[in-house]
Amino acid sequence: MPAIGYAGMIADSQFKTVLSKRITNGAVGFGLAVSRGAADGTSRLGGTIYDGITVADKADPDASYAIDEVAGVMVKGCIWVTASNNVTPADAPTFTLATGVIGAGLVTAIPNARFLTTATAGNLVQLELLG
Repeated sequence: MPAIGYAGMIADSQFKTVLSKRITNGAVGFGLAVSRGAADGTSRLGGTIYDGITVADKADPDASYAIDEVAGVMVKGCIWVTASNNVTPADAPTFTLATGVIGAGLVTAIPNARFLTTATAGNLVQLELLG
């Protein structure tokens, strides 16, 4: 059976906000949480302030955004991400600053967000960003 989606894929057609951000400080995979970069209009892994979730670019065969590449960063809407641990809709979404992986009970909260589905570690889960 084909997969229902992939990390970084927009999960539905509800209203969404996706910003264009230049990636700094290293490549960033799709469907990861990024932080604000030091300069305006930039995002990165390893920052201190949550910025959004990277949206997949199917034209990129490497499944990541390189340094200085412009990425789509979702701040509102529903997106597929890979759960780093078991999650349910009752869990508060969190992420790890250094890697951008998303799960429950990790270091940094994703504000105004919720899981819409249940997933075990390493599987896809829908994450809704309420903006």
